[in-house]
Amino acid sequence: MADSLGTIYAELRLRLDQFKQDIQTASTEIKELKNNVSDNMSAMSTVGGALKDVGKSMSKYVTAPIVAAGTASVYTFMQFEEAMAQVKAVGGMTSDELQRMTDLAMEMGAKTKFSAREAANAMYELVKLGFDANEMMTALPATMDLAAAGDVGLAEAAVIVAQSMNMFGESASQTTRYADVFAKAAAMGALDVTTLGEALSYAGPSAAAMGYSLEETAAALAVFSDAGIDSTRAGSTFEALMRDMKKNAMENGGALTFLGKAGEEVAISMYDANGKIRPLVDIVRDLEIATEGMTDAQRDAALANVANTQGLRGLNVLLGKGADYLQTYTDEIYNSSGAGDEMARIMQDNLAGSL
Repeated sequence: MADSLGTIYAELRLRLDQFKQDIQTASTEIKELKNNVSDNMSAMSTVGGALKDVGKSMSKYVTAPIVAAGTASVYTFMQFEEAMAQVKAVGGMTSDELQRMTDLAMEMGAKTKFSAREAANAMYELVKLGFDANEMMTALPATMDLAAAGDVGLAEAAVIVAQSMNMFGESASQTTRYADVFAKAAAMGALDVTTLGEALSYAGPSAAAMGYSLEETAAALAVFSDAGIDSTRAGSTFEALMRDMKKNAMENGGALTFLGKAGEEVAISMYDANGKIRPLVDIVRDLEIATEGMTDAQRDAALANVANTQGLRGLNVLLGKGADYLQTYTDEIYNSSGAGDEMARIMQDNLAGSL
């Protein structure tokens, strides 16, 4: 019996020890599982956070810009439609004419550095200055060339060209010529497109009234600018010189009169045999010859009979630079055909222009 109890006890003890060992093993495995779960949960949390950050970045750098771009596009198109509506309202255009102008603006926006909205704004400036649909179709491409060549805004270029053409009584068919003259003159003298336009706002009406062309006027303004008289001062100086010369000539039978080196009366005709104003460069050349060899006092006295203080300043610049200098500028500006287109292509032949 004792043997049986001992055997039973030994068996129970063995099983108990095995059970305790199994418990310890299970406990260790549970602990390891817990740690693994904790680590995995942390990893899952990290992944979740990363995905959240990705979502934020997608919203900030992808979704938001797409939404912003779409909003901007809608706003830009609304501005374009508004500008075209203004063109129609001011110009009194038919629906067919408006469609033609809309198509042209969009075409120019696709082919040039300027947007369709900028083209529409330029059309608005042109129509305010009296251009009809057909005239704008003719004027816009040349105006765009000038804007690109002179690095000015398209609407500004449209105003400058249209106002100048109105001053000299030109039709829209001359837009390309005017754009070329502006581009060439701005490339030669110290004036740029904007300041030449400002100078012409003063000089243009007087020049046109005298019978001078845009080319002759622009050449004289370019010479003034080389001597430091630019922008509106150049224009007002030219205006004063025209006024004074005309007054002197009208008081003396159509000639500029003064005393020569030997005290003789000198008369330089302002007009040709047909009563047309002589080229400015020819008048300057005659004055240059007539005053050659005079003392400063004689020269000052002679020219004071031709022009007053402000106009005399311009006359002195023209004589100081010389008739040949003015002739060179005049000839080059008269030969400016294609200058606007050529300079525009050069200015846009770079990455910024292409974009």
